[in-house]
Formats: sequence, structure tokens, C-alpha cells
Amino acid sequence: MVSRQPQGAAIKITGSRDSKGVQLAVIDDGPGFSLDAITPEHGLGNLIARMELLYGPAGQLEAARENNKTVVRLSFPA
Repeated sequence: MVSRQPQGAAIKITGSRDSKGVQLAVIDDGPGFSLDAITPEHGLGNLIARMELLYGPAGQLEAARENNKTVVRLSFPA
């Protein structure tokens, strides 16, 4: 997690909208994590539960490592 890096981190947030809905991405240079390790009490666990409640299968949250960066993508209808 970025918060565990003593030297700090770079964070980039992007967003777009198209006919399918809204896409957001949060990209950082932290060590990464697995969504499997996220508990319901964690902020991302809370976000996942809220997206499921609001959007059902139309809302998606995924996390991946790409080019030594952690990328969390959210997609939902607008």
C-alpha cells in the first residue's frame, strides 16, 4: 500500500465518460495488493459493497499491476 512507503508515492487519477457509463482509474507506484485480501471494513471493501448495491453487475471494480504500478479501475453506468 502506498501509505507504507516512507518516501511517499505518486498517485494519478483519470476519468472518462462514454455511452457505456463512467470509467475512473487510480494509478499509484506503491507495492500493490490483491482484492482477495481486502476485508469488508477496508475502504475498498466498502466501495465494492456500495457499487454492488447501487449498480449490480453493471458496476465493476478491478485492481491490477501494470508497468510496476497499481491500477484500480471503476466502471459504472452514468
